[in-house]
Amino acid sequence: VLDKGRGTGIHIASCVNVTRQMEGKELVDMETLAKAGAAGFTDDGIPLVDEELVRKAMIEARKWDKPISFHEEDPALIVNNGVNAGKVAAHYGIGGSPREAEIGLVKRDLELARQTGAEVVIQHQGGSGAGAPGEGRRRPCSRGSHTPSFYSYAGSCDREGNFGEDESPSS
Repeated sequence: VLDKGRGTGIHIASCVNVTRQMEGKELVDMETLAKAGAAGFTDDGIPLVDEELVRKAMIEARKWDKPISFHEEDPALIVNNGVNAGKVAAHYGIGGSPREAEIGLVKRDLELARQTGAEVVIQHQGGSGAGAPGEGRRRPCSRGSHTPSFYSYAGSCDREGNFGEDESPSS
């Protein structure tokens, strides 16, 4: 992809894994990958639950001036992955995951970012309101990718993507 991108005039950058095999147990060689041109680090789709591993990853990412991006969902609280608990999920009887599934890990990682000075990206926030825009070293710690596909499952979101007051991304 990177080779093809060079010939198009489009700037393409690629992130690499935070942990080996995306298993959340052992960090990759972040120095080597950063020097090879990695744009940042992520185990997208896999939450990193080991706090000490996350702290070490943030320290390394900061050392190489690279962002680290997190998929924040506590696996212990996930009922139906990709669906937020709320009125719509209840109406259709599909369960859904509570706000707390995101909030706990987001709070932990924002605090670790403050402690380490790392630039973090909080991915795909599902309307939990867990982010804290305006915090961080160079850019906001929380730059969630609030995509319509994710929000289409959020609480009282209607078919046009409008939220009920109690379940908006900022509440």
